[in-house]
Amino acid sequence: MEIAFNLWYDNSVLRWKYMGQTLEHFIDGINLACVQDKFIYVEAYKDQGFMHFYIGFNNKKVICYDNKKNLVSINYKPAIYFEEKPHDIYVGNDWHIYVLLNNCKMMLFNENGGYIRSITSPNGYHYYRFFNVENNISVVCQGNTGNEDCYGRNDWKFTYKDNGWMKEGVVY
Repeated sequence: MEIAFNLWYDNSVLRWKYMGQTLEHFIDGINLACVQDKFIYVEAYKDQGFMHFYIGFNNKKVICYDNKKNLVSINYKPAIYFEEKPHDIYVGNDWHIYVLLNNCKMMLFNENGGYIRSITSPNGYHYYRFFNVENNISVVCQGNTGNEDCYGRNDWKFTYKDNGWMKEGVVY
C-alpha cells in the first residue's frame, strides 16, 4: 500500500497525494502537520486553544481533540467529553483513542468513541505520558521517592501485557 507523501500545508489547508489522488483538508490555524504512522497529524491553534487532528490518508476518518473544550470529535461530531482536562491523548494505528485522564487513570475508547475500559497506573507510580500503543500500551510513569534508581532517576517505562504492568526500564 502506498503511504501519504508530498504533504504540503499552510495556515488553513493541507494537501497530499495518496493512491494517485491529490487530497485536501481545510483547517483554520494550522501550526504543524506531519505524517505519523497511518495518519496525518495536525496541530492547529483556534479560539485561543490547541486542537489536535488525526486524519486518515484517504481523508475519510478524522479524530480531533480540542484542548480548550476537553472534547474528542470523530468526523467533526462530538464523541467524548471530559469534565477535567486530560493529561495526554494518543490515537493508535487501530484508531483507538487512549486517554490519560489524570495521573492515575487511563481510559480506552474505540474508533467510534465507545468506552472500552479503564486501566489504573502501576502501584507507586503516576502516569506522565504515552510512549507508544502499537503492540502493547506503553507509558512513561513517574515514581515516588522510594522508586528512584541509584542515580536519582524516577521516570520509568511500563508496558501493559496480560492485564498487568511490566516495568521495562528507566527513561533518560
